[in-house]
Amino acid sequence: MDTEVKLSDCPEIKELLQVLDQQSLYKEKNDVISLVQCIEHMEKTLSAMNDELKVMHCEVGKLYDNTMKAKCNKLMEKSGEKLRQTKYLIDTFKNNLIVSAKQALINYKEKGKEILVLALNSMKIPFALDVLKKGIYKVSDHMQINAVKTDSIREELHEAGFHLKNVGRAIFGKATKEKEQLKADKGILAKIRSFFERSENTLLEMAKEVDSLSVKLRSSYEKQLSVKEDLKQIKSANPLKSKSSLSKEIAR
Repeated sequence: MDTEVKLSDCPEIKELLQVLDQQSLYKEKNDVISLVQCIEHMEKTLSAMNDELKVMHCEVGKLYDNTMKAKCNKLMEKSGEKLRQTKYLIDTFKNNLIVSAKQALINYKEKGKEILVLALNSMKIPFALDVLKKGIYKVSDHMQINAVKTDSIREELHEAGFHLKNVGRAIFGKATKEKEQLKADKGILAKIRSFFERSENTLLEMAKEVDSLSVKLRSSYEKQLSVKEDLKQIKSANPLKSKSSLSKEIAR
């Protein structure tokens, strides 16, 4: 599956939503829609973060101090790696959802409506969302650490500026030029620090969104498990109960 294709445009997802609507499984349909919207929002957000990271790479290239530049480049490279890890988590979740939707449709066509509901629950989406949430929180922590490291770099630059104030008047021209460069570098470091802080907050909001959806879907999932157990008991107590009656129990 091409991970750049929007999930809402995926044939399996479109067909699943259509079938759920036809079978009056509106709760399940809305759950799938919420899941699709959450994934697409994360993809859009992550794409914007990567675009901003490219801009920050350009800003780092403008630093005059080579030592500071090397340190900032290292921070940017690690941040890029963490964002790629996040994309991998989202892409994996997305692809697994598509495969599961396809299997749910196959089960439905072979065995009917009640199996479709059980197939959706067997996907264990809330648990997968929890794994995704934990991964995003870790990347958010990484951005926070990078912000702190940027503060340390800025402090080093501040110390360099303090030392420069004591430079003798004999090299006044050179000192003035270096002061201007220090001022420019401080401005760039402030931008970099702000980027890490925004990234941390953005990822925190993303993780909270995933957590909220996980809680919502888990409630539905656990309710369906309870219904499944009740049906087992009903069937065990009355083995002659018709399949259509069981279907009515599921649909409630």
